[in-house]
Amino acid sequence: MKLNSERFAAARRASGMTYEQITRAAGLKSTSTYASHEDAPLQFRLGEIGGMYESMNDDAKRILREAVEEIFLP
Repeated sequence: MKLNSERFAAARRASGMTYEQITRAAGLKSTSTYASHEDAPLQFRLGEIGGMYESMNDDAKRILREAVEEIFLP
């Protein structure tokens, strides 16, 4: 399954978070790991997405929900 990874990047940008901030929010150890997940969203774990969601503003949360729905409700 090929997903549109742009929604994850759009959520990050809408949140105003840097790669370092979103990486910490997701509980990941390196920005390169986060970037690889953003490019291939099926690599994200639910806990990582949950941490990101809790750290985002309302606009970014809406975009992230859409991205997650694309994974589970294609």
